[in-house]
Amino acid sequence: MKNSVIFFFLPSDEYKQNKIKDFFSEALLLLILINVLYFISAKFYNEVQISNPLFAFINILIPIIYILMRYILSGIEYTSIFTSTDYSKANKRLIKNAIKFFVVFAAITLIIKGLPSTSKETIELFGIAIISAIILFSINWLSLKLSYKKNKNIG
Repeated sequence: MKNSVIFFFLPSDEYKQNKIKDFFSEALLLLILINVLYFISAKFYNEVQISNPLFAFINILIPIIYILMRYILSGIEYTSIFTSTDYSKANKRLIKNAIKFFVVFAAITLIIKGLPSTSKETIELFGIAIISAIILFSINWLSLKLSYKKNKNIG
């Protein structure tokens, strides 16, 4: 496994490595099942037509979403959060990280696109940055909450 390309993307924790490999395996099986069902339905029902770029996009998106959701919902991200004090500190850190992400995202967008000239462009710039920061915070918060529950039950 150490010679595999995927090894560089896995965490050093052996338990997390095994869980993530399980998620990859499950995602592959799900993708195979979806493709088989699509090919069967396309064979018998001519109305089922998906363009090649869309089909490729779906085949890339399904495993990414599945693995991400399984990782978030598994509660293995925050292994050192056992007490409510640790949970509160981690929650505050998540808020700070989301704010930092918002600032960096907005700054990079400003550098790439330049200063907005209309109020609509300003709203778009900050709206996308805020939505992205909220999504990032929500994903991390859910992972933290589930990790804390899991760790509390173990400890």
